[in-house]
Amino acid sequence: IMIWFLLLLTLFFFSRNKKTAGFTALAAACAVKQFAWFFVPFMAIDQLRLTGATLREIPAKLWQKRKIWVPGVVLFLLTVLPFLIWDPVSFYQDTFKYGSGGLPTSYPIQGFHGYGFGSVLLFLRFIPHGNVNFPFVIIQALVVIPLFLKLYSKSRSGIDMAESILFSSIILLAFMFFSRYLHGNFVGFIVFWPVLSFCMKRKESTS
Repeated sequence: IMIWFLLLLTLFFFSRNKKTAGFTALAAACAVKQFAWFFVPFMAIDQLRLTGATLREIPAKLWQKRKIWVPGVVLFLLTVLPFLIWDPVSFYQDTFKYGSGGLPTSYPIQGFHGYGFGSVLLFLRFIPHGNVNFPFVIIQALVVIPLFLKLYSKSRSGIDMAESILFSSIILLAFMFFSRYLHGNFVGFIVFWPVLSFCMKRKESTS
């Protein structure tokens, strides 16, 4: 619920051309749930007018518009850094290793009544059980990086808010499908955004 609220709040601010408030809300979403990280690149391309910029040109353009996004970065750091400083090892394990299968106590592949690539591997008995430390991250990288570059190339000709949501949800779906588990509530969260994007596009076409 919190991640939904913060992302919708982000879109609300962006729709009112309140970019600093929008990026601050997006930063809060990123501090709450990693899902929000996937929305940052394409929302930045749209809201910071990075269309047409090459990957090498983006850092300079971001720096030119730092007043818009720096408050969000500050909020993110103020939220996350205390936990990182308190116990860096536990922070890393809880944030990254637990979900990726790097711990003996990691969440099992497929989870409970899950979907996705992990379920396929278990069904085909390519892996013996759900507690195996399978290198999903390699498959995710092989799928997500080319897909991101393809969508990024498409976005260089110009995208709007609806397309930024759509592209972000496509990347998130690809990443989660090839993760250790993809639960039904994750599917509901991911599918919501393409539907919202479609509704936004339809409203634009009829207005």
